[in-house]
Amino acid sequence: MERPLIVYPHTRFKAAFITFVKTDHRSLSKLKMTMRDIEDQFNRPFQYPYIIFSDQEFSDDFRELVSAMTSASVVLQTVGPDLYGYPFHTDRHRAAQSRMRLNSTMFGDSEDYRFQSRFMAGTIFRHPILQQIDYVWRFEPGAEYTCPMKDDLFQFMLDNHKITSFSMALYEYEETVTTLYDTVISFTRQYPQWIQPSTNSLWNFILDNETHSFNYCHFWNNFQVRLPISPSTEVISTSLSLITLINPMVYSMSDGVILSFNH
Repeated sequence: MERPLIVYPHTRFKAAFITFVKTDHRSLSKLKMTMRDIEDQFNRPFQYPYIIFSDQEFSDDFRELVSAMTSASVVLQTVGPDLYGYPFHTDRHRAAQSRMRLNSTMFGDSEDYRFQSRFMAGTIFRHPILQQIDYVWRFEPGAEYTCPMKDDLFQFMLDNHKITSFSMALYEYEETVTTLYDTVISFTRQYPQWIQPSTNSLWNFILDNETHSFNYCHFWNNFQVRLPISPSTEVISTSLSLITLINPMVYSMSDGVILSFNH
């Protein structure tokens, strides 16, 4: 498949905005609102491109209306079941039972929420279009950007050798991540070559000072500027997918929680 043309504003590095969206009218309105804010508060003088993913087909009207929000490049990509949906080895019956058990938890009974989390936490980085990009800025359709940002955040990340950034941190629902910490610890023992010293990572950020176990805190990656992939991102997302052989898509964990363990 031929890669779509993306025009970058300069040759120093390649950077783009990324998001995931549904293609209904309400989602389109939210996307347009946030793009307008990003253009008004930051991107109009910089002209960084937008890459918009969905598991649904984009209509011609959708493409035209989104492209009209900016003079920068806009690329819309529909992702297939290899990146969005169940891994081939998932026990779907057990996954359905899990959704029933978690139906009182936010998004606990949502199948599509799990698909989106899996995509944004790891399989998105397997998409060919991200292989050519140095930095991505993830934004959430419907988010409001109300303050002017005069500095180039991408350039700041590059100049200061930053790998990731985030603006807020939240606590995750404990019942959605009951096995995640043990899984990651198992991963660190299996792949020690991918583990950074705690002094050079966010590991201490997610550990309880007294118990030295997961404190259920994670950075919220709905507004985040980062490298699109680090050496361990592919390995850890693959490892967590393989865990579904034992515990298949059981928990409604967010992509932010998974990515918090990867820094």
